Amino acid sequence: MSLAVFFQFVKNKFFNLDWADHFFSMEEIIFISDLKEGIYPIGELKSEINSQITQIIQCCPNNCTLEELIATLTKISNPQQQEENQVVQPKKDQFLFRKWFKKQEQKSEDMQEQVIAPQEPTYMAQLLLLKLMSQASEKAFQTFISKVIHFMGGSGLIWQNIRKAFWPRALGFESLEAQRQIVQLTLELCEYLNAQKEKDLIQLEKDLIRQKYSKRTQDAIRRTIRGFINQSVSNCYIQGMDSISYILLEAFNYDSELSTICLNEIYKKRIVNLPSGEEQVEISDYFGQKLQEKILLYNWTLQYFDPGLTDFKCETHIVSWFSTFYAREFSLENVLKIYDYFLISDESFEILLACQIMLELKSTFEIKDSEGMLSCLKNLQNNIQLDNCLQNALRFTSQLHKTFFILTHQDEEICNQMKEENEYLQERPWEHPLTFKQLQEQLIFSISIHDFQQLLREQKQNFNVLSLDMRSAKEYEQACISGSLFAFYDKKKINNIQLLNYFELRGLVEEQSIYYVVAICDTEKQNVNEIIDYLLKQRIKRLVLLKGGIQAALLDAQDIIKFKQKAVLPPWIKVQIDELKKKNMQ
Repeated sequence: MSLAVFFQFVKNKFFNLDWADHFFSMEEIIFISDLKEGIYPIGELKSEINSQITQIIQCCPNNCTLEELIATLTKISNPQQQEENQVVQPKKDQFLFRKWFKKQEQKSEDMQEQVIAPQEPTYMAQLLLLKLMSQASEKAFQTFISKVIHFMGGSGLIWQNIRKAFWPRALGFESLEAQRQIVQLTLELCEYLNAQKEKDLIQLEKDLIRQKYSKRTQDAIRRTIRGFINQSVSNCYIQGMDSISYILLEAFNYDSELSTICLNEIYKKRIVNLPSGEEQVEISDYFGQKLQEKILLYNWTLQYFDPGLTDFKCETHIVSWFSTFYAREFSLENVLKIYDYFLISDESFEILLACQIMLELKSTFEIKDSEGMLSCLKNLQNNIQLDNCLQNALRFTSQLHKTFFILTHQDEEICNQMKEENEYLQERPWEHPLTFKQLQEQLIFSISIHDFQQLLREQKQNFNVLSLDMRSAKEYEQACISGSLFAFYDKKKINNIQLLNYFELRGLVEEQSIYYVVAICDTEKQNVNEIIDYLLKQRIKRLVLLKGGIQAALLDAQDIIKFKQKAVLPPWIKVQIDELKKKNMQ
């Protein structure tokens, strides 16, 4: 189905595309001209290339199978006299790319192993796919690749060539050749490793023996990781890196240099998220911190999907999932598919995939003891429908609000450590929560729900909390998951902001106690400054703008602020509402 889907997508999106100009170099066009008898202008050659590729696309049935697609391409590439009254096409109009395929196949063959060439029509489809991925604009690439990934799978020669083209592109490489030269140089310098990197290689050898790789694979992994740790002062070996290297080598047909290049980017951009310009600090210093962030986000997200699952702690397995991208949990074919999805998605995908796996296992957990639960986690391959988990995770990455995965709370020990590392703190995407003493000095402050709860607990006197949801019903529903435990909206209730308008000259000004007014808003669609100005005109004494996505979404549960005074309206407002109801009834 894969190639059929590709052609159907091209048929719909790129019907009038100038294939010759977009995907063929002048050298290739001249080579094609050698396959024809006579001399033809370049313009005519380009026209014929466009015509034949368009013919291929037009002849593909809308929902054809891969076998039907190959049959269609074979028919085009080998014109036959199918009826007595038909005339065989002239030679110059026949399929131009036959000899060109053979030349391209020789280029793509592995230097150490002889590879059986795929069928000619299939190779034509592969060739167009590779050219589209390598030369399309960034916008076209992002639009196109997500369609193809949905149907990719396997580790054959065709998909190896495709992954060698699109994995580096997905990681943001512009010039692989320049990167290859750097890797070659670093491999030559491996004999001059410092003492710490020598220890890294000793640990690598222990891990290789434990994983029982073949000799060929062990040598390739050594070469890949040696190139990686010598590329930067900050690079070092982390356990699990051998598993990721193995997946990259399998995907790239044991191209060690390309595997090293991608390993470096995966660790820097996805696993560790090393700040730019940090070349003197080892990535291991960021590795543990990043895992703690992901586990925290995972726990928040799982609680959002199903609070019942949060009591089952499985951090040990989650660490493995996040540090190797499931390289040890599934078969090679499934792991390659998982990496396809990871590389076209942002970090939220891996959080959502872990949650989807736990949701898939929920029914199994309910009938097993703790030992049986651990057995399920160790044998994911046979206990979940991976395709369903991947598709659901990909769907939620587009459905959830962009601010859903903003992290606004950290463990207290980590926060204390961060206070001492000011430069490190400046590079992080969250702000360290202020102390209550500091907050009291401010008229307006932003804080996460977790820290707001802690702030209330620290008070010696009781405070009332008024919660104002500034979002419309539509904006509210867009920020929640359809059907989730907390995705509800009471359209009959009085809008909080209208209620505040009604009582703006009463109560809030006269009330002696300090009230925390918690404002929830969509910062992408609403002007926060206007909201703040409006609320301050009501002479509110303390205004809290809640930060974060998951935390803010969880506030939609009525009892999420667990304090003696829950998130309810002050008593004097309740009295006014009761009086208003009586008047309306009369």
